[in-house]
Amino acid sequence: MQGSVHQEPQRWAEAQFAGAQLTDIRRVARVQKIAEAMAIHPGRSIPQLCRSPYAVKATYNLFKHGEATPENLQAGHRALVRKAMRQPGVYLLLEDTTELSWSGKQAIAGLGPIGNSAVGLQGFFLHTVLSVRWSDTSQDTNKRQPVEVMGLGVTDCNRNCPGLQSAHFWDHIKCLYRPGQDHIKCL
Repeated sequence: MQGSVHQEPQRWAEAQFAGAQLTDIRRVARVQKIAEAMAIHPGRSIPQLCRSPYAVKATYNLFKHGEATPENLQAGHRALVRKAMRQPGVYLLLEDTTELSWSGKQAIAGLGPIGNSAVGLQGFFLHTVLSVRWSDTSQDTNKRQPVEVMGLGVTDCNRNCPGLQSAHFWDHIKCLYRPGQDHIKCL
């Protein structure tokens, strides 16, 4: 259905990110290359993923581009996950919120107060949802069966964004997979 990232990373990356909403097809190709490298070597930094200084610079330039938002980069991937989740089955949506912070005397555009709002402390919250399909085909209840990873949804929001309480995050999960919705929103 979705293809396994572990079996064929190149084909997986091409399929999952072909729908990236970027105006230049070269940027879409760059996103696919980055996704492939991340699938092969998860956890590596961008310089470790790239094969040349040119590729490192091109990757950072892509991420600096105004249209390189989580919503645009993940548009095709999210559509494929939503389509797959319309099939019968049991799905688990695992969520996490991580606080990313930077300190410094000068404000950084796009970041807001975070943590205890100490002077110079700024950052944003990174909200992620991992969708997995639970396999119910096993007759052997003594053995844990692997789950199929369907996809990952990511959004970010600074502290000034209303409704960041954990109770509201469930709204994001409902919106992510509710028919007619096509992205996570920070409410």
